[in-house]
Amino acid sequence: MPKVLSTCLCRSGYAQAGLKLGVFQKKWVSYLHRTATTTYPCSLPGLGEFSRSWSYKTYPLQKYKCFPFRKGIIINFTSQNKKNKNMEQKSTFFPALQFGLLTGLAMVVYTLVLYLAGVDVHSYWNLLSYAFFIGGLLWGITSIREKQLEGVMSYGKAFGTGFWITLFVAIVLGIFAYFYLKDINPGALADATAKAEDKILASNPDISDADLQKALGMVKVFTNPIMSAVTQLISNLIAGTIFSLIIAIFAKREDRTLA
Repeated sequence: MPKVLSTCLCRSGYAQAGLKLGVFQKKWVSYLHRTATTTYPCSLPGLGEFSRSWSYKTYPLQKYKCFPFRKGIIINFTSQNKKNKNMEQKSTFFPALQFGLLTGLAMVVYTLVLYLAGVDVHSYWNLLSYAFFIGGLLWGITSIREKQLEGVMSYGKAFGTGFWITLFVAIVLGIFAYFYLKDINPGALADATAKAEDKILASNPDISDADLQKALGMVKVFTNPIMSAVTQLISNLIAGTIFSLIIAIFAKREDRTLA
């Protein structure tokens, strides 16, 4: 009897010890689960978020890399915020300068071709120069995005790049307009003054000579090479800014490595 009792007591003690060990293991696993799933955002593209883990949408974005190993997979989380910040801080000034000069020169060559072909300044063929403008902006923004910013570009960065390109295009066209009206085709200003006079007489046939000369004097103020160059610069700057606002919508790219 004592032997049986002692055996029962031993078994009971083992059972209690096992029960306590099981509870301890359960608590320890639960602790590991909590710490492992709340220390960092537990989300993988194929599995989604783990149970009781922080949402990756409210945690700083992370870039993950999986390295195959003998006994499993090591997931290496590296901060993506630093990379995105560095991308945003990269200056696009000098690349935009290059594309702006190339686009401006292409538009200058096209204008000279139209002049040599005898096409009227107010012809619809001149509107085709805006196609060069839009194409140069799109080409410049996308090229800078892929070559300088590793394929990642926010909307603000895309617009800023387009604005720099626009600025240099406007400067090139403004300088060209001055020399074009002063040396290459000075008769264009005389033609513009004559057309303005015809419009004034058509709208007011009874205008006196004094009033007509006064009106033409105001026209000549804005039809000299300097004012024409300034007007060309401002108008192209405004047009290019509008184009950049639209192109940036399609040229922006988020980081493809993020889930």
